Amino acid sequence: MNFHGGQFHQKGIIDFSVNIPELDYPGGFDEMIKNALLQIRKYPDIDGMNAKKAIAEYNDIGADQIVLGNGATELIYLMSRAINITKATIVQPTFTEYNRALIQNNVEVSHYYLDPELGFELDVQNLIQHLDDTGSDLLVLCNPNNPTGNLIGMDSIEEIFLSVRNTELMVMIDESFMDFVRDYEHDQHQQRINALLKTHSLMVIRSLTKNFMIPGIRIGYAIGSQNMVIKMNQLKEPWSINAFALESIPFLLKQKDYLKALREWCQSEQLYLSSNLSVIDGLTIYESAANFVLFRLDKESVERFMSSMIKGGIYIRPCNDFEGLDHRYFRTTLRKRKDNSQLIKLIKLTMEAAK
Repeated sequence: MNFHGGQFHQKGIIDFSVNIPELDYPGGFDEMIKNALLQIRKYPDIDGMNAKKAIAEYNDIGADQIVLGNGATELIYLMSRAINITKATIVQPTFTEYNRALIQNNVEVSHYYLDPELGFELDVQNLIQHLDDTGSDLLVLCNPNNPTGNLIGMDSIEEIFLSVRNTELMVMIDESFMDFVRDYEHDQHQQRINALLKTHSLMVIRSLTKNFMIPGIRIGYAIGSQNMVIKMNQLKEPWSINAFALESIPFLLKQKDYLKALREWCQSEQLYLSSNLSVIDGLTIYESAANFVLFRLDKESVERFMSSMIKGGIYIRPCNDFEGLDHRYFRTTLRKRKDNSQLIKLIKLTMEAAK
């Protein structure tokens, strides 16, 4: 299996590798979970129709355009098995499971690398040329991207569809971190997604794990063109979605006030963390639209830096396992202000000691 954040377990260490917020759950969450407990003697609904109806209403689409998943990761692997593709382009650096899922299903993968010297910003025309040159059947995007935090606007996604030579190109977009984006307006964004679904081969994968702080329950869903969804549902294993997840989905999708508060928290802590890290000599900080920050260590020894972090009671995620990044890159998530302050202080002391 691939390495991921949250795999470092040591008592007394604050884990900044886990991109799950530490906020209060929405009001009524505990009661909803108690109600779900009453369902554990029964098999969960095999097609999750009530959950699909809630997702359909939330996104103004048909229930036949939805695939439920045990987190977004199941859907990534399911899509790779279900869709008939031979060549894919993955925009790198990004979540490592896309590459693993495609390779397991004998897809030829081409990597399109974002330039750190340009802040990992996507050059749309250059990407389109890459897609044409490689003859890709599939483009994989993470938006906002993990671990760089870059956001790709809908104008750019529409431009890719309109300009690429392969009119049958399929695009898969993982929007697991979209709810953290400062100015995100779901209804407006979804209208543009729905317009593309009518005319192009598009699959959008979303996770409720990060935004609602429930990695132990595992909830994801995909929306896509009807023929793509049919193929995925035909291959999907039965009962992969448990009763807690099915009970949670209709409740969570109604929590608009909570999501607004989540974005406000993310904006505040993102600004606090990034602005304080950016003035520390020897670091390059990359702008992020999500609940994490990518930075590069330019002067200090990586080994001494990591040793100092652990001794100081903090673990952050090394990013050398991401395509296009090396051992100098680290991703730190946003936590409560007290923890974020401790992180800033420790990094500052470590970098000053290295002078």
